Amino acid sequence: MCKQFIKNLTNKEKILVLLIPSFYLFLAALRTTIMSPEHYEYQFFWDHHKYIYMAENPFQYHLAPYCWRILNPLIVYLLPFGTTNDFFILTSLTLFFSSLMVYYLLRILKFETEYAITGLIIFLGMGWIIKYNIYDFWLTDSLLNVFILLLYLSLIRKKDVALSLLLATGVLVKETVLFIAPLYYTFNTEKLVSPKLILKNVFLVLPALSVFLVVRLAIPGLNGNPAYIGSLPPELQNITYNTNSYDIVEFVLSFHIQYPLYKMVAIVISAYGIIPLLFSVLGIKKNIKIFYIYFPIIIISLLQLFYAVNLPRLLAISFWPILLMGVNGIKYISTKYNISVYWFIFTAVTIPIINLLSKYTIMIQGRIQLFIIVSAMLLFTFHKLYKRVSIESNISRQV
Repeated sequence: MCKQFIKNLTNKEKILVLLIPSFYLFLAALRTTIMSPEHYEYQFFWDHHKYIYMAENPFQYHLAPYCWRILNPLIVYLLPFGTTNDFFILTSLTLFFSSLMVYYLLRILKFETEYAITGLIIFLGMGWIIKYNIYDFWLTDSLLNVFILLLYLSLIRKKDVALSLLLATGVLVKETVLFIAPLYYTFNTEKLVSPKLILKNVFLVLPALSVFLVVRLAIPGLNGNPAYIGSLPPELQNITYNTNSYDIVEFVLSFHIQYPLYKMVAIVISAYGIIPLLFSVLGIKKNIKIFYIYFPIIIISLLQLFYAVNLPRLLAISFWPILLMGVNGIKYISTKYNISVYWFIFTAVTIPIINLLSKYTIMIQGRIQLFIIVSAMLLFTFHKLYKRVSIESNISRQV
């Protein structure tokens, strides 16, 4: 199917699809401060130290949950170019592949080339997926996004075996890949409750749950072992905020309102960008079915607002349904009001470009994004009025 898809692409489309993400990711690498060992933030006791240690000492780290996220560091361990270079190469390749996957998914969902390009540009403008992962290229996020997009592809194509295998492999990247599992039910059900389908959903997730448990038995978490923790370098001893405790029950019970509503809205806008969010709402009539299919991952993702930290990065796990509804909304508005799709491309492309203006900016502020949209609307209105006046003027001259 993929070969046939590539074969059907025009040469112009192939060049665009390869060139746009390649060129932008190259510029983003130049225009992002990268947390290399020379960077002043590298010394902080953050996640990257755990993954570096795991890449250089496979299966030897035992603080949960990092010690169970073995696939990304293991790939780095197998690469021959040095730890820093290998992490950066892996992140760059996975970001590029994710970009291609976004375009591919939009095209197989029957979006025309121009709308798929719009979606690709919106994706590249999602700073917490692109620029943040270039900045902190040690993380598992970019590889996780590849698995998530492949899982969506298997759901769309109804490839149950592929779905099960991807989930089973994905839990070795990061356990949050299991958030995608409930979507098998919403993708396939025709009624609210279907016991047979629920059972099949559970059956398909069993291999992933088995891997999830086996890796925890094979690599025990020693968070409660003072002797082991004391044997580690200081940068490896803490899980978060000067604690090495990892209690999932305590984690769930910490559920509370962390921020006022306006702050949560700002976090959501930062995570996804205002363009896909706005057009998801404006195209709500066409997006109800999409929301129904994807609502488990959207809700699970948004619930992180009530217990997690580093939120825009974590919310980005549900970027695909937001992007999909955004592009669908753009197509709806474009078709209904006879607005050229190139106006939307012009508006969308300003976000990733402005993200590059500062090496220290991950995602431009929501008010700047809103200003861009309002400016584009005013420019479009002026263009329409000018065109109308010109037509009327020509008619009056002919008369």
